[in-house]
Amino acid sequence: GREQDWNASRKEVMELVDAGVISADELAQVIGIEFNPVRCGFAGGEDVWLNDVLNVGVRPERLIALARARFEAAGGVVLEGSPLASVAVRPGAAVLTTVGGTVLRSRLVVDCMGQRSPIVAQVRGGAPPDGACVVVGSCADGFDAEFNCFGDVIYSDTLTQ
Repeated sequence: GREQDWNASRKEVMELVDAGVISADELAQVIGIEFNPVRCGFAGGEDVWLNDVLNVGVRPERLIALARARFEAAGGVVLEGSPLASVAVRPGAAVLTTVGGTVLRSRLVVDCMGQRSPIVAQVRGGAPPDGACVVVGSCADGFDAEFNCFGDVIYSDTLTQ
C-alpha cells in the first residue's frame, strides 16, 4: 500500500492518548491535517455538513512507530513475518499458532488485517463477508491551505446506476 492518512475524529485519537498508546506531546506528530466540517452528499440531494466526524488525518507510519516503540520499551514483542494460523481463546490468555507452528500466549491480540484476516475467517467459519463498502479516494497535495478546509466523508456527484 501507499502512505495515506487514516481518517479519524480527534476524539478517537485522544482515546489513544488516554490509553497510553501515544503521549499528548506526540499528538502533533500523529495528526497530519485537521479540518471541519466534513460533507456527506449524493447527487440530487442536499448536502449534510458534520463537525468533528472523521475530521483528522492520522499519519499511520508515525502512529505505528510511536506505539510500537512504547510497547517494546514496556517489554512487548512484535513478530513480523509470522503469519497467523489460528487463535484460541482460553482462560487467562489467547493462544496463537503461527503458520510455522510456533505457539504463543497473549492477554491481548490486536488484529489490523480487516476482512481478509485469518481471525475474521475463523470467526466466520470461512464464510465471505456479508457486504463490502467500496472506498474510492485520492492522494493529492499542493492545495492552498485557505481552500483546503473541509473534507468529504461520502460524496457522489452522479446518480446511482
